[in-house]
Amino acid sequence: MEQKKITQKDYIVDGKEFEPFIRESDVLLRNDEYIVIHLDGVHFTSGFFRNFPKEKKKKVFDCLVNATKTMCNYFKSSRVAYVYGDEVSIILQGDLVKENYNNRIQKLCSIVSGFLSVKLIEELNKINDAAFSEFINNCFFAAKTYNIPFHLVNDYLKWRLVGCKKLIFDKKLDFNKCESWEQYGAIITYDNNVWVSENIDFRQFKFQKSPQSEYFRINKS
Repeated sequence: MEQKKITQKDYIVDGKEFEPFIRESDVLLRNDEYIVIHLDGVHFTSGFFRNFPKEKKKKVFDCLVNATKTMCNYFKSSRVAYVYGDEVSIILQGDLVKENYNNRIQKLCSIVSGFLSVKLIEELNKINDAAFSEFINNCFFAAKTYNIPFHLVNDYLKWRLVGCKKLIFDKKLDFNKCESWEQYGAIITYDNNVWVSENIDFRQFKFQKSPQSEYFRINKS
């Protein structure tokens, strides 16, 4: 039997009954606040990462930082990001709706988790280390996203810093003998048209935007 031509109207008519179900879960984030996307490695820390020697852990961490910078470049609404362990937080400007895929929660989570997983694998492949072969096949991320008010960006980032420091104590390690990337993670800011990272204890500083820029920077004065 010959297939008759199917039009866009046919497609819409057949799918009409499913629209309420789709709309029910296709939730939008607010556009008058910042958007946090938080990503967490799925099982690769317990399964692989923790068994690496420190120098290889540092390589993985550097790859994750580089992958996050690439993600910040991809999302033109990115304003600041933070990386520690196998966790990444990126803060987007909520009113740049078009750049945020219309602030759709499911769209943001699925795109960001896939994007970061692919970019981390690309970075790891550049190293060409056989020790990472099995790890590469298992490094992917879960994502969640939510709004935070403008005035809570500082508090949010410092809360993540506390989580970074806590990891060391959870492992019963000597904090003072750990390297700065382990102690403080990497804060990623936009400076002179480039995303840059620092491994610093920023709890005594403040994240601010200048009148000429929408990006957050660390005020160290």
